[in-house]
Amino acid sequence: MFKGTTIIVAAISAGLLSATAQANWTLNQEESSIYFATVKNATTSEVHQFKMLGGEITEGGKASLVIKLASVDTANPIRDERMQKQLFETDKYPDATVSVDLGSEGVKVGSQMLTATLNLHGVDKEISTQVFVEQDGKSIKVSSLAPLVISAPDFSLDKGIEALRSLAALTSINLTVPVTFRLVYDMQK
Repeated sequence: MFKGTTIIVAAISAGLLSATAQANWTLNQEESSIYFATVKNATTSEVHQFKMLGGEITEGGKASLVIKLASVDTANPIRDERMQKQLFETDKYPDATVSVDLGSEGVKVGSQMLTATLNLHGVDKEISTQVFVEQDGKSIKVSSLAPLVISAPDFSLDKGIEALRSLAALTSINLTVPVTFRLVYDMQK
């Protein structure tokens, strides 16, 4: 759930970048990242990431981000597998997506609030986050200025979190996760 939330935040940021130029832009997976933090047993925090991302910004101002949920990386293969099967149900919901329509005007370089649609676990929800956009002519970079907080119940992920808690014999796993991201889109010629 936490990773899915992170993926959505990244997608929203990508949308802001698309409006800065009239060109097609493709997400650079090697330069982009989405991280999320989890808290278990009330005091143990861990940072995780998604390793496979995709997306684009079109000339018409449509921005998208795709997060491959099976690419969740918690530095623990057993936990990764449990998150894929119990939480994200990647056999039914392989991707989380973020989409933004920036329109013909787009957004400006600098700090701004961005609102996008996150689809996670079959649920669409609008999310908003503060981002910083940079452009150097060859790439657009969108970074979170503050963590985006995703709530598991908003995306019907609370049952999956309870299943993970039970499997790991934990007393608790927080139902909200902060997500940060840096998305880099390269200009396509």
